[in-house]
Parts: sequence; C-alpha cells; structure tokens
Amino acid sequence: MRAVPSQADIFERAAQCDRESRQAGDPERRKVLALLREMWISVANETPFMSPSELSEQIRVVERIHLLALGSASGGPEPAHPAHL
Repeated sequence: MRAVPSQADIFERAAQCDRESRQAGDPERRKVLALLREMWISVANETPFMSPSELSEQIRVVERIHLLALGSASGGPEPAHPAHL
C-alpha cells in the first residue's frame, strides 16, 4: 500500500496544473487545467479533516477526472494510485 500524499504534495499538484495552464495554447485545455487546479486545492484544504482512506478516495476521484479530461499524456502529475482507477 502506498503512503497517502501530504497536504503539501496535493498543493503541488494544484501548482502543476496552474503552471501547465499558463503554458497551454488551447483555451479549452486552460479551462480544464484551471478546474483541476481548483479540485486539487479543495482536496488539499480538506486534508486535515479526512481520514487516510477518505483522502485516498478523494485523490483517486480527482486523478480519474484528470485522466478522463486530459489523458495519460497530459504532462501532469502521474496518478499516485493507478491500479485503483
């Protein structure tokens, strides 16, 4: 079993989406990355109030959305739990 990412790790995922959004030439991709950034920030902000299993589930949900929206070649952070997608 993998360790649950820290709040800082989750905020880093949001920052990565922000960096990618600024570099994206496609307006739709920028919108998707901005929404993903907001999702990661929301999960990070709730981290102190969730159990490890709840946090893992929330991370899996956002990772799944990320993969469905942008695909695995998005250049973004790799999912922490790909076997659970």
